[in-house]
Amino acid sequence: MPETDLPQQDERAWSQLRVALGDFLMEFAALESIVMTEVVGALSADPTLVKYLEELLDLEKKTTLIRRLLEYYSTSIPDLLMKEIKSALNSVRKLQERRNEVAHNTSALLRFGETTSAGVQRPYSKRPLPTQPLGIPGSFEAWAASCVHSPDQITAYAREAMELRNRLLATVPQLADALRQKPPGRFFKLEPQS
Repeated sequence: MPETDLPQQDERAWSQLRVALGDFLMEFAALESIVMTEVVGALSADPTLVKYLEELLDLEKKTTLIRRLLEYYSTSIPDLLMKEIKSALNSVRKLQERRNEVAHNTSALLRFGETTSAGVQRPYSKRPLPTQPLGIPGSFEAWAASCVHSPDQITAYAREAMELRNRLLATVPQLADALRQKPPGRFFKLEPQS
């Protein structure tokens, strides 16, 4: 076996991590591009804005725009729908933080005795402090495992992104119906210049 080959157990751990990362990043990309553009499209009467939204705004700015458009249309949108969309936008923000951690931090193999697992390291500022002295058998392994996003956690994030995407997509027709009650106007009041 060449020195560059990983042991079979390590290769399996890397493979699980690759699949989990791919699933999560694909689901998050779908959430970010398709859904957020659909929601803005339901709120905006400006096709140029919607068309160039992907190029002009990152996810944080899209959610800010959606919140501002929701404020503008607040009298036309039922309270329950407004709460659902705002709740979903809060979930998007939290999931975006996880996506940034997963996408921008180092993947690592963890070896404890005969066990090998893989994960993406959490930033130092977000790693938990040990709850037990690290000399107690198993406590170091438990603490070290809590310092990474495991493939199972990343797979759960992918499911969360998919569920959030479906939640938001379900609001688009309801939003469009609610806004038919109010004719499209300007998003912001333009004051005449003197």
